[in-house]
Amino acid sequence: GAIKIRSYSVPVKQIQAVRFQTTLLGRLMGRVSVSVINVSGEGEDVDGQWLFPPIEKEKIPELMKTVLPEIPLVNSDEMKLRPKRAFTRSVIWTDIVMGILAIASIAAYNLLPDEFYQEIEVLSRFSFGVIAAVVLIVLFVYWIAADVVRQSTEKMLILEDRIAFRSGAFSWQQIEVPYKNIQMLQTIEGPLNRLMKLKKARVSLLAATIASKQSIPEFDSKDMEELQEVFRKTIV
Repeated sequence: GAIKIRSYSVPVKQIQAVRFQTTLLGRLMGRVSVSVINVSGEGEDVDGQWLFPPIEKEKIPELMKTVLPEIPLVNSDEMKLRPKRAFTRSVIWTDIVMGILAIASIAAYNLLPDEFYQEIEVLSRFSFGVIAAVVLIVLFVYWIAADVVRQSTEKMLILEDRIAFRSGAFSWQQIEVPYKNIQMLQTIEGPLNRLMKLKKARVSLLAATIASKQSIPEFDSKDMEELQEVFRKTIV
């Protein structure tokens, strides 16, 4: 820290997972931070303890070999992108939500009495319609852009000893979890996902509440079944 300095001493065997994370600004500047998800953690550290502050992405593999060789970094190029069906599903869901919002806006536009706008004074029926249309267009463009970016960002790699997955759109995080540290692996399949043969998963860790559950984005059902099978073999 700059004003308050904190230091940590964490036994390697107590590290539940490693998180690589970047914001939109960090992504533009090519910088990634690294933190460890531990059993303990409170206050500012409840979501993990910093291992490296935002640093140049190219320096991380060598630093990880030096500081934490027990958990090597998975190259994102080796990871598998989520299927295009997941993008289609996201667009369909966005269309459904936008349709509901549009219907609600039209209903409000038509049903609110003129007295309502007269009481507000600063907002006429016409200006309300314009503002609602602009907001809906901005939301639609943002959500579709996020879906496009997420399609090239969200990845997964199933290894013999751990699972590595990346989630997020403009900001993303990559988490690597050894199977031996997973308390529960839950797969989730809603009606739309079932039709498109997609599943997402949730990994439960022995960690502080805010970091105890990590979500794996939607992937092909066969990939999730493979993950479940590999996980079962490690806990038998």
